[in-house]
Amino acid sequence: MADRFAEPLPDSLEHPEMPPGSRWFDAVTRYWRLDADEWAKAEHIARAKDELARLEEAADDAPPTVKGSMGQPVANPLFAEVRAHRRSVSDLVKTLELPSEYDELMRAAKLQAAQDPRRPGRPTRAETRSAHNFALNRAIGAGDPS
Repeated sequence: MADRFAEPLPDSLEHPEMPPGSRWFDAVTRYWRLDADEWAKAEHIARAKDELARLEEAADDAPPTVKGSMGQPVANPLFAEVRAHRRSVSDLVKTLELPSEYDELMRAAKLQAAQDPRRPGRPTRAETRSAHNFALNRAIGAGDPS
């Protein structure tokens, strides 16, 4: 599993002129120390993210239905391809096994709770809820909930 660097995520995530796969790859390779296999997986994921962006761009301009083999209207297969590619990218990212921010917050809460003689090794319910809410708000871009 990748080791974490102690630096914040790079600004490259905020540069829309870069392809999404390149932005993701730049962020991951700067923030995480990857071995050779993880590096290869990250390159593959970046290419898949770029392919997904091209498919989504094509789907934005595509009609929702097209003519089938008998002239009947059928759902545009491009939308199914986008959906399948999103699932594929998600599965690929999971194979990289990067720890999430939520995992790190829970680990910190457990370490803090381990020092509490009343609850050895377990975070309190409030600490768990706080870590979950923080990670959720970061994921949706709402910032620090406090």
